[in-house]
Amino acid sequence: MQRTQQPTLQRKDEGIDLFAFWATLVERKVLIFICFTVCLGAGIAFAYLKSPVYESNVKLRIGQIKSDGEATPSLLENAEELSARLLTQYGEDIAQGIKREHPFITQATLQRGVTTTLQLTAEGATEDDAARLLNDVVKAVQRDHTVLFEDNRRPISDRLQNLEEQRATLQKQYADLTALIERLKASDSVQASLMMLQRGAIVDSLNQQPESVLSSAHTCSASPSA
Repeated sequence: MQRTQQPTLQRKDEGIDLFAFWATLVERKVLIFICFTVCLGAGIAFAYLKSPVYESNVKLRIGQIKSDGEATPSLLENAEELSARLLTQYGEDIAQGIKREHPFITQATLQRGVTTTLQLTAEGATEDDAARLLNDVVKAVQRDHTVLFEDNRRPISDRLQNLEEQRATLQKQYADLTALIERLKASDSVQASLMMLQRGAIVDSLNQQPESVLSSAHTCSASPSA
């Protein structure tokens, strides 16, 4: 019989506890209402007094360069390295425990499915501040990538210039030999024949030059970031 009475006693104790809890709430309803009002007021004040934060976004396409023998073009700068560099230079965290004031970059992520485009997000105290920061960042990246682009293109430009100078020298030699051959035809035909053989070698060199120029012109093609 003692076993059958224990659940009944437990239910009575639970009912008494709940009733006591409810009585306590009713007794202290004024204090609870005051606490609720203070918390609500603090939340509303924080929402209105906190300075607004504006976001701005931009997509940055990384320039590519294609060298002779490469199946696909390569980026002027690795996308992940560029992302890390931009966050270090313009991100919120300057050092451990040190934060940068607005504006700053909050995200520099690769666009989904595209390995050549970064999605940049900046925060600022005003919309213009965030947009201005992104504009400065894009211009800085363009300057850096233009330098890389020119460094890759310079050897090809130098090669083309050397080929043009060689071509001009051969053309002058051809003209000089032609004039000399015309003078030697009447006085020394054997010497004129030898000069004609030498002129033929120059003609062969001139005929091979266009292929060399064309091959060098396609050795490297690149475009800076936009």
